[in-house]
Amino acid sequence: MRPKRKSLFILGSVFYACSFFLRVEDLHLLSEGYFDHTGWHYAYVFLINSWKNMADIHGARDVILFVVSVLIGWSNPLFLISLILLRNEKYSHAGSLLRRIVLAILVLSGWFFYDSKVLPREGYALWVLGMVLMLFSIRGRLGPSPISSRNAQKENGR
Repeated sequence: MRPKRKSLFILGSVFYACSFFLRVEDLHLLSEGYFDHTGWHYAYVFLINSWKNMADIHGARDVILFVVSVLIGWSNPLFLISLILLRNEKYSHAGSLLRRIVLAILVLSGWFFYDSKVLPREGYALWVLGMVLMLFSIRGRLGPSPISSRNAQKENGR
């Protein structure tokens, strides 16, 4: 990793880690009694508790919000898996695909806050910024996939 990319990765790591200890929002978006507004608690609620809300689904809008909340819950594990895959040259194409999926989930998380009429705070901003910095500081596969390369070689050999 080049020094500039390495420093961006470290900065993104610091932002990502700090986001779990900062406030995500001010209102009681997911309140069930006491609710801690820090990032680690939001990560837990979206990953574990979003499955508990399946009984509250009554319409198409509820289905969409449920699917988005489940995807947001899986954003952190998918993000960490994509970092591991991007670092491994053999699996960098899969890591590049996961990177795109994680970026789409980040857009959905912004929409989720907007739809809930909640303004995100510094914890959310650092979470998104840290993920983006880390995902793009690792160079993933930029060329064709290994499968399409093998197919092209077979066609040229015929």
